[in-house]
Amino acid sequence: MRSLFDLVSGLRESVAALNAAVAETGFDLTVPDSELHDATIALQQAQSALAIANARVLARWDTQHVWAPGGHRSPASRLALDAKLSKRSAQRELHRARALASMPATATAVADGHLSIDHADLFTRANQPHRRQLFAQHEATLIDQCSRLRFADCQRLIDYWCQRADTETDDTPEPDPTTSRSTLFASPTLDGRLEITGSLNPVHGEIVLNELDRLERQIALHDRQQGIERTPAERRALALVEMARRSASTPAGAQAPKPLFTLHAGEGTLKHLCELAN
Repeated sequence: MRSLFDLVSGLRESVAALNAAVAETGFDLTVPDSELHDATIALQQAQSALAIANARVLARWDTQHVWAPGGHRSPASRLALDAKLSKRSAQRELHRARALASMPATATAVADGHLSIDHADLFTRANQPHRRQLFAQHEATLIDQCSRLRFADCQRLIDYWCQRADTETDDTPEPDPTTSRSTLFASPTLDGRLEITGSLNPVHGEIVLNELDRLERQIALHDRQQGIERTPAERRALALVEMARRSASTPAGAQAPKPLFTLHAGEGTLKHLCELAN
């Protein structure tokens, strides 16, 4: 039986050979489109399968405290140091490994190509402690359903499942700061530019995105009329500036605008469904 080290070494050699072959051919991949498509999809599926293998090995490395010798304070710090990762990437990999340890069916479905690693991360967000027992009961059904759907529909399905699960367990979890809070960072650079990063909760995001899209379409129309060429990203940047300019010129106490987002509501909305129009 080959050792784990031998298997990983063989994998490294295979990846190196693949990279060398692609580098040698460059962009002149003179193969039929169907073959190129099949190779592309196969590589994406292989990435997901490799992520599962990595999670399984990493979970054992974590639980057996292999990371501890040398005075390291945490597995994330050791992983980031030795694998040359950012601390955030190391934490994300460890979080996935720990979560998948309690979702064996999901891990197998990804490894077998029925789901992607994105599905595994989506299931992880649903499999919170207060839903864990129900998730274990429904895991096989969720896998079967999600294997037939586009990813966006899977997201909606899992959102619905979480709402129903919370109702059945009669457990109201603490608000998740990653979804309930919005953050924005704006930092001037040495050359006078402004770097902007942030994350908006679903409602705030819907409001901002709707207005950005509306103004971006206006700018695109104006650009076509004037023969100006700009990328979508450049037009959105101008749209953001226009939003700020209009806000600054709005008189204090002016009438509030029309609603900036739409809700779909059905019977039992407060318990079962509260969904933005998109």
